[in-house]
Amino acid sequence: MSGPGPVPFERRTIALVAVGGALGAVARTVVMEHVPTPPHRFPTTLLAVNLLGALLLGLQIGRAHV
Repeated sequence: MSGPGPVPFERRTIALVAVGGALGAVARTVVMEHVPTPPHRFPTTLLAVNLLGALLLGLQIGRAHV
């Protein structure tokens, strides 16, 4: 049983993923420095930044496919 094969990625897509990842890493670092999580506690700040990033990604993908 074989599938359709690998999907080639465009350079622009790879670049956008890289930029998004870099911006997410910087955002997490900046926010975690200003709103630290106490030891042995659930990192709600990290969760909030990741959820916001996921929301922005979803909005961007939705806008691109309209």
